[in-house]
Amino acid sequence: MRKITAVQLVNELSVFDKMAQVSTYSARFCLDDYLIEEVQEAIKTCNRMYPAYHFTHELVYGGFGHDLVVVDRKKKAAYDRLPKPYTYEDCFVALKEEFGRISSAWFHGLWNQRLTEEEYQEVLTSYRELQKRLEEKRLEKKSEG
Repeated sequence: MRKITAVQLVNELSVFDKMAQVSTYSARFCLDDYLIEEVQEAIKTCNRMYPAYHFTHELVYGGFGHDLVVVDRKKKAAYDRLPKPYTYEDCFVALKEEFGRISSAWFHGLWNQRLTEEEYQEVLTSYRELQKRLEEKRLEKKSEG
């Protein structure tokens, strides 16, 4: 087993470059090229060395993969202060009223998770765009057959 240092982990994954580029307060980095045992101590050290960020280790794909999740504490605090008048449930109620049906996504998710106005509009827009593309495909197939 190789020894991975905190600095080495941060540099190999270009953590700070990516954190500067993302518009959200967090980013996820695939650790599948590393053994869990190799990175656990490095992640603990990262939390001590880089106090502006919070580093966590998460298992993904039912434990078959693992990721490093990095949160920019300042961006997260700013996000937490934003008003969040909506929930995911509000999104699906609005979409059900608009389309008369809902996707299977209704059965998966955190219905009480609070959303900003921007996040709410993004969910509605992406679902509308998906419905538009599905309808275009349906009409395309109908005209072919």
